Amino acid sequence: ALFYGMTSFDYISSHMGYRFVLDDSVLSYDDALTTLQCELSLTNKGFGNLLKEKKLTLILVDEDGQNITRDAGTWTGDSRLSFCTSFEPGELSSEKSYDIYLRIDSGEERYCIRWANGLWDKELQANRIGHIGT
Repeated sequence: ALFYGMTSFDYISSHMGYRFVLDDSVLSYDDALTTLQCELSLTNKGFGNLLKEKKLTLILVDEDGQNITRDAGTWTGDSRLSFCTSFEPGELSSEKSYDIYLRIDSGEERYCIRWANGLWDKELQANRIGHIGT
């Protein structure tokens, strides 16, 4: 229904290359907030595939706007993406809440991938994947 009334040219134009959509996000963490596991389901609705491996950076933003970043590995465009990261005891506070973002880029925060479902944060150059905490 989103594309009804659209010309064929406009439809093809909006699907050139890859066009990733986040379908599901599951965040699991322990009570002490020392580990965080992420499992994401993605669909590529575009006509192209991701050709080069991309770097993943996990970004946690607390209520005060402070950022904590972690390397989350790499991604090749698969429909399932999962990773687990650790934090030092006390690094995250169980009394705060955190917005979770994932930056996908070619390294050095360049050429970041923006998902198609409006989860983009321009300042962080990352997609919001969830929220944890109080």
